[in-house]
Amino acid sequence: MTTARGSCEQLRAQLGRGELSVAAEEHLLACDSCAAHSVGQLEESPGPARVQLEALLYELEARIARERGLIARLRSRSSWQRWAIVLSGCALLLTAATQIGSGLSGWVWPQRIMLGVCLTVLGVVLRELLSPTHRPERPRLQTALGVVALLVPAGVVALHPLLPDTSVPSRSGCLRTGLAVGFGLLALLRVLDRSAHRGRVSALLATAASGLLANLALVSYCPGTQPLHLLVSHAPIGLLIAALYLTRSARVA
Repeated sequence: MTTARGSCEQLRAQLGRGELSVAAEEHLLACDSCAAHSVGQLEESPGPARVQLEALLYELEARIARERGLIARLRSRSSWQRWAIVLSGCALLLTAATQIGSGLSGWVWPQRIMLGVCLTVLGVVLRELLSPTHRPERPRLQTALGVVALLVPAGVVALHPLLPDTSVPSRSGCLRTGLAVGFGLLALLRVLDRSAHRGRVSALLATAASGLLANLALVSYCPGTQPLHLLVSHAPIGLLIAALYLTRSARVA
């Protein structure tokens, strides 16, 4: 993997200060030069810094030993290959929802707006999730993006009173279908994530992407446009996934 020089220098300075993070571990796994540098620094560093580096290298070796099989091969793929896998997964989930739903015909303005907004924000979120590991960390920006993405479906529903009245009967089972699609994408993103969502920011972004895809799937599954139905059965799916997944992650951590 090609690693940006600036990121390598930042990592070495971070290790020199005895600061460790998930991003540092991922960088060392991907960059042979920095891994060799850390070994040399370990030999020269006395005291607490040496102990910390020894612990980090031991953990890295243990992770490498554990990561075998299909999941390890998927996580080792390049960014564009992981993009292809995620987009294929999204297409399959959307196709399944379309096949059991109302289809793509007869869309009205609320559905078109939901489609356009969710597609755009989903692309931005996936770009952050699937970016190369050597890119600098932007936790505040990514956290803000995740929160906004979770609230986007509810924001689109809030626009309904401003649009022409196009009330269409709703379908049942929207919440169940949306959760199935959302957790399907979340499982795929976890498999492809090189830290298995140990970082809270990556877990938040993954749940936001799952909620957006769920709302996209429901556009073709359910023709309903009543704001109350959308607010109760469509918009909160991402928030439900985030609450369940992030709470579980916190307990596991």
